[in-house]
Amino acid sequence: MSANYPRAVRAVEAASTVVFGALMVALAIRLRPWFAARSGSLAVIALSSCAAADLVSGVFHWIGDTWGTPATPIAGKLFIAPFREHHIDQLAITRHGFIEVNETTCLISIPVAVLAHAIPLDPAAPGLGLVSAFLGAFLCWIFATNQFHKWAHMDHPPRLAVHLQRWHLILPAEHHRIHHTGGHDGYYCITVGWLNAPLHRLHFFAGLERLVTKLTGVRPRHGDRGGRQLVLHDSALLCAGLQR
Repeated sequence: MSANYPRAVRAVEAASTVVFGALMVALAIRLRPWFAARSGSLAVIALSSCAAADLVSGVFHWIGDTWGTPATPIAGKLFIAPFREHHIDQLAITRHGFIEVNETTCLISIPVAVLAHAIPLDPAAPGLGLVSAFLGAFLCWIFATNQFHKWAHMDHPPRLAVHLQRWHLILPAEHHRIHHTGGHDGYYCITVGWLNAPLHRLHFFAGLERLVTKLTGVRPRHGDRGGRQLVLHDSALLCAGLQR
C-alpha cells in the first residue's frame, strides 16, 4: 500500500474489517445451538453456500470486466478500474496486505451479516434458522474469495493453500490462468472456480451479455476504443493515481 494512501480510507478499511469480523463471530455463537441440533446440515450448507459464493464472485467479476470503463462516474474509479488494472499487473494483488485485499468484501458484506442476525431462530420455524446459517456460511466464502484469488497469483503461496489448490477446494492457479489468457471474457468465478466450466459450456455470461445488449443497447466491452490493451493501460494509470 502506498505511503500516501489516505488515512481516512485506511481507517474505513480497518473499521469495516473489524466490524465484519465481530458480526461473524457473534453470528457463529448465535448459530452454534442451531448447528448442534442439526449437524447433518453442515456439509450441505457449506457446499451450497460455496457454490453460491462462486457464482456471485463470477457475476461481480464479469460486470467489472465487461461493462463501462475506468471513466464511468463513481463505479469507474471504485470498481471497474481495479479489475482492469489487475489484467495489466496480475501480481499487484500479491503486494497488498490482508486488510487491503479483503476490506471491500467486508464492507459490502456487513449489511448481509446484519440481516443474518435479524432472522429469528424460532424452533417452530426451522427454515428461518437455515436461511441465517446459509447466509453466515455464504459470507465466510465471500470473505475468503479475494484471499483465494491472491493465493492463485502468488508464486509461492502458503503450503496449506497449495494443498487446497491441488484438491480444488480453493481457486487453483492453473485454473484461474484460463481467465488471464485471451480476452479475459470467461472463467470469471474466483472463489473456488467450480462453476467456471459448466457456466462456460452453457454460454451463461455470453447469454447475459446478449440480454443486457438487447434490453439496453449497450455492447459489452464497448468502451475498449482503440483496443483493449489501451483501456487496460488507462485503468492501470488511474489505479496508480488513486494511490498517490
